[in-house]
Amino acid sequence: NYSLDPGRIAVEGEVYAELAKSSNTNAPFFVSLPNMLLELSSGRFNVSAYTGDSIIITAVAGDLKLDTGSRQPAAAIMLHPGEQAQIIHGQLNLLKNVDTRKIIAWRDNAGKQ
Repeated sequence: NYSLDPGRIAVEGEVYAELAKSSNTNAPFFVSLPNMLLELSSGRFNVSAYTGDSIIITAVAGDLKLDTGSRQPAAAIMLHPGEQAQIIHGQLNLLKNVDTRKIIAWRDNAGKQ
């Protein structure tokens, strides 16, 4: 489930997206998630944000900036290709060197019955 707005989507569920490099480098793309905001200018990413207490964000290509909404200076986290942020019951875990092929494999079967 998602909503579209120029330069912004809100996600509940799972989404894989590829974002082409914009000619306007000052216009980032935003993904709104419960209690956080994901920002990127280009790249590929997967977000799993089903109703509940867990959100998983995986950078497949390109860098992602994750803003947890905290007022602390370290509230913004950068994710690079192959890295994953897992927010489970409000706790943030960062993983490196995840197998992005397995994470996005679901999209190859999406819509197949």
